[in-house]
Amino acid sequence: MTLFRFAFRNMWRNKRRSVLSTATVAFGTLAVLVAAGFMEYSFYGLQETTIRTDLGHIQIENPAPLQKASGEHPLMYGLENVPTLKKQINDMPTVRYSMARLELQGIISNGEQSEIFVGRGVEADKEEAFASSFAPLIAGKGLYQASLEEPQEPHIVLAENLAAKLEVKPGDWVTILTTTVYGGLNGMDFKVAGLVRHFTPEYNERFVMFTLPVTQDLLQTDKISRLIVVLRETSQTDISIAQIRTQFPNLTVIPWYEKATFYHSVVNLYWTIFGFLGSIIIIVVILTSFNTLMMTVMERIPEVGTLMAVGIPRVKVMWGFLLEGGLIGLFGAIIGVIATLLVAVVVNLIQIPMPPPPGGTFGYPFKLHLVGEYFIVIPLLITFACMLATYIPARYASRLNISWALRHR
Repeated sequence: MTLFRFAFRNMWRNKRRSVLSTATVAFGTLAVLVAAGFMEYSFYGLQETTIRTDLGHIQIENPAPLQKASGEHPLMYGLENVPTLKKQINDMPTVRYSMARLELQGIISNGEQSEIFVGRGVEADKEEAFASSFAPLIAGKGLYQASLEEPQEPHIVLAENLAAKLEVKPGDWVTILTTTVYGGLNGMDFKVAGLVRHFTPEYNERFVMFTLPVTQDLLQTDKISRLIVVLRETSQTDISIAQIRTQFPNLTVIPWYEKATFYHSVVNLYWTIFGFLGSIIIIVVILTSFNTLMMTVMERIPEVGTLMAVGIPRVKVMWGFLLEGGLIGLFGAIIGVIATLLVAVVVNLIQIPMPPPPGGTFGYPFKLHLVGEYFIVIPLLITFACMLATYIPARYASRLNISWALRHR
């Protein structure tokens, strides 16, 4: 305790230098924590976008044979007995609900111009609630609302860029031509209910959404491509995967992260950038602490000589300087943590708009996602870095010749 009190009092002997050093450490802590908060928010946003625009939390499929016979089509191995399967899945405590999807491709035409489309038959009420934030409706009505108002009409929803290419708008009719599950061609006329802006540019050029019953009629099947499981929390994915695989060993169960290649690429890139920037900031903090303590030691050479002359062990002299550097780092880190909390409150309230990220069609608000572990690890790391930077000056002071130090002016 005496050594801590001695280091604390020495730290304020040159207030201006200590304040500047503490401010540098505080700013470094603030910069690292803000960068970490933005990185975590970006990870969270990309994760939820990946899940809600395409993959869902878990996908359940019927495993296809390793070797397919000539002429076989994907839906020949689609899921059957879907209502029973959904009931068993929905009864699990971690599951919010499940929804069927039926994938298809083909040609869409307005009578004069045709385009290739990538389509999906969905349970409209669940799908729209699940993905509305990442594929917002920009014109017309949603598929569920249109089906309720005009149940006798087959409706579709188009991605905005596909609608622009075809020069169609809500209320217009288009023709869909696709291949059935048995390999034949089938076509139907559909009324455009609305237009959506899909987050992914590729989907924004080709995406079409149908109601599931109409899609099954179009493809002449009662099967589905896959069952999408929506969980109460994304963090429950691994627990739910284990439960579903145990209960349904004959089905293929795939978590979202096994198909999210783009997500993993972005996470790896961000970690590389963050690690590089964080290293630079920590190096600046180390150099600042080294400079401060080196100047402190040079000013106190006679004092150090006096301490050792009266019997203070050299190791205690060294630890006195180490603790002084550590206290500067600790106080700076605490100030940086408080500043980060204030900045996070302000930034999250303002919601600064950001441009669309790579691979996206619309922007998102700038926010900071605060993670408790970072507020423990980063301040401790910076405090340790300050003590590490102090080691050379402290070691130099503890090895001074006593008689030379007493004569030094």
